[in-house]
Amino acid sequence: MIAPTNQQPIEFTFTNEHGERWMLRVDPQAETAELTGDELGESTVQIVDDEIQSDLIFSDREASWLAECWETVTGRQLQTNPFQQLLAQLRQAPGENGEG
Repeated sequence: MIAPTNQQPIEFTFTNEHGERWMLRVDPQAETAELTGDELGESTVQIVDDEIQSDLIFSDREASWLAECWETVTGRQLQTNPFQQLLAQLRQAPGENGEG
């Protein structure tokens, strides 16, 4: 028999280079999360099935922080949605840094 766990949600906070605060609340049992932040006002962004359920544009530091928090709690990698994948590809496009 597996003993029931009474894990409480775990909260992480982050302040980006513009002074905007983010708070991530991860429920280890349900393996879901809610993201709130200065940019969102009263809204929240959900993380379900290892994927951010939003088309928000995150800086590299914000995305790294989210991924690290998620993996710390769940042991799995956070997946980007198709829109975020496209943005990542565009950021890596040749010529963006004066190269090309």
